[in-house]
Amino acid sequence: MNTTGIIYHEGSKFKFLGSPTERAILSWGVTELSMDLEKQMQDFCVVKVQSSNSSRGILLLSDNRFHVHWRGPAGTILTMCSSYYDNSGIKRVLNENLRTFLEQQMENSDSSKSQFIALAHTEVTDQDSTVEQDSLTLLELLILIEKEQEGTNEESNLNVKLIIDKDSSAEDTNQTEVLVSFRSTQGDIVICDGNFASLAMVLRWGRCIWHNTQTFLQFQLTVNITSLLNTYIAYSEFRGVPQMDTRLTYVLVQLIWVNLFMALIAVINLGRENPSDELESTSNKLQLVKGTMWRNLIAQVVYQLVVLRIVENQGEAIFNASEDANQSITFVMPIFFQVFNMINARKIEKKNVFLGIRPSSIGLAVVLIFIPVALVELLLKLVGFKRLNPIHWIACIVIALLCWAVGLAIKFVPVRFFSIPVVAVINKFKALHTLLQFQALKIFNSSLSYFPH
Repeated sequence: MNTTGIIYHEGSKFKFLGSPTERAILSWGVTELSMDLEKQMQDFCVVKVQSSNSSRGILLLSDNRFHVHWRGPAGTILTMCSSYYDNSGIKRVLNENLRTFLEQQMENSDSSKSQFIALAHTEVTDQDSTVEQDSLTLLELLILIEKEQEGTNEESNLNVKLIIDKDSSAEDTNQTEVLVSFRSTQGDIVICDGNFASLAMVLRWGRCIWHNTQTFLQFQLTVNITSLLNTYIAYSEFRGVPQMDTRLTYVLVQLIWVNLFMALIAVINLGRENPSDELESTSNKLQLVKGTMWRNLIAQVVYQLVVLRIVENQGEAIFNASEDANQSITFVMPIFFQVFNMINARKIEKKNVFLGIRPSSIGLAVVLIFIPVALVELLLKLVGFKRLNPIHWIACIVIALLCWAVGLAIKFVPVRFFSIPVVAVINKFKALHTLLQFQALKIFNSSLSYFPH
């Protein structure tokens, strides 16, 4: 009864809500003492509740008898007790020798991993009676030992400095505002309901949003870098004058579809991933584009560029296709790449990219496979594309599907082989940017000397 925690049933198991201390005491009462809280609520009536620092007192009425129960730190409650109940239920005097022994045991224990809680009781004549300083009888002396999984904080990148389970109360509105301000200055996160489950939910969803942002960014960077490099290389190799009704038209349609529509589809698909209960490794430095992303990105860009250049230059011989048919293959291949790479981007570090995938995502990928067919039919009249036979379509899909194998194989390569060169390149660009700023400032300052002051 003297608790702010809540007990509820989830199937055949008991679940406890509240602070760590509340949950521990309730769990002990239910499992060890076979406590029936619902029956206790029916037999007793709560008359008054009083809180003092970290202690909590409650006045109960049952059979026209008033019972006072106190719960709090053992050091505080012991000073309020003059007797105790032994294992046989016999009331005995709490002498100084026993009190000193208990205090020494508490002092010698590791205060960082254990917490001593005392439960005490007495009877009063009426609800307005005052409890004397040492009139309580000690019922239980509980030791709450913290059980922490080794490495959990380090793996989850959480640094728990201090958890305080104290009752801070306010009597009026002004004191409440001061109390909220005080709590805000004492910690980074204020949990007003005493339930740490809300904190866990916030952390899970926060990391989920962060992970979804990284997966979409990896996908989008792969699309943009591949498209830009492929277009640049293609026009560097091109000899002649491009006509608006041929090459430029289908390249424009390809870039619009891959960079715009696929980006919208990817942000909806990748942004809807639910949080996972598995603990993912994180670093203290929250890098938006981390080494694993560079590793996956570089592998996909290299594979797609090599395939696209080979298909464009040697596709007629490889596929036994005409020039117009090979032009259609060159057009649809990047679209297939990004459709399958969207699934490949779901997991940045895990090798199984299908883990936890939604059925709607698979259905969306199947629908997107038929989009190139519609685009080819659309461009038949615009740029003279040629329809592809089933063998050509199957070959395009199989080659694009190999990006999954590339994504799986590259995850066996250590990240350091990719992160260190990328960081070096970024640092060189930063140094070049700083040098250009310095030179521009010198030119600007020298130009000012030509103007009269």
